[in-house]
Amino acid sequence: VAGFGAATFPWEFQQRVDLTMQEDRKSKAYLDDLHVGTDDMRIEHIEHLRKVTLPALRAKNWLINLPKCQLVATSAPLLGYRVGLGGWSVTQKKKSLVEGLREPTTIEDVVSYRCLVNWLGKRIPFFAPLSFHLNKYSRKSAKFADYIKDKEAQGAVKWTRKLLSTVSFRPPTGSGALNCYVDASDYGWGYILVEEYDDSNVEARICDVGHGTFSDSELYWTVTEK
Repeated sequence: VAGFGAATFPWEFQQRVDLTMQEDRKSKAYLDDLHVGTDDMRIEHIEHLRKVTLPALRAKNWLINLPKCQLVATSAPLLGYRVGLGGWSVTQKKKSLVEGLREPTTIEDVVSYRCLVNWLGKRIPFFAPLSFHLNKYSRKSAKFADYIKDKEAQGAVKWTRKLLSTVSFRPPTGSGALNCYVDASDYGWGYILVEEYDDSNVEARICDVGHGTFSDSELYWTVTEK
């Protein structure tokens, strides 16, 4: 159990969780939500829990709430997503929450959307342009009146809401062609790995995305260099 008061400081609590689980390469943790994924959900999974995950928790005197645990499952909810052997996708609850988010009415609302983009990072295609157009509103000098005139920032908010509620990743089936599309904008670079099929009636699978933003010096690179 975390020391007295630790739970009221999320950053400290997260740091303790990360230190506790740092040797468990198959685990992902966000505060008190812990997800352990293995390729085999029976023997390999149980052995991993027994030899790695549970001993790590026991060594720090951490407790688990068994009624809320799923020790063996093909999928599980994690931070608004359902993660499992079939990939991950947005849960209906999270989709409803995102679709219900109000349009920004203050500069604090704009900053909240910017934090959403940065927090979800890997899970959002087109990360670089979205974050670029919203980062400026974290400055102390930023004003909401500037956002009202900024069509690109408003578009970034719109796309953030859409992507948060629709994008899902699924592992390739092996029955289609894997194509990696890479491109760079004025602000950053990105790639998307897609499995596509000869049958046009079969929807392509998004398998992975990656992205990054250019540094101040890299922004001046030529189109070829980018």
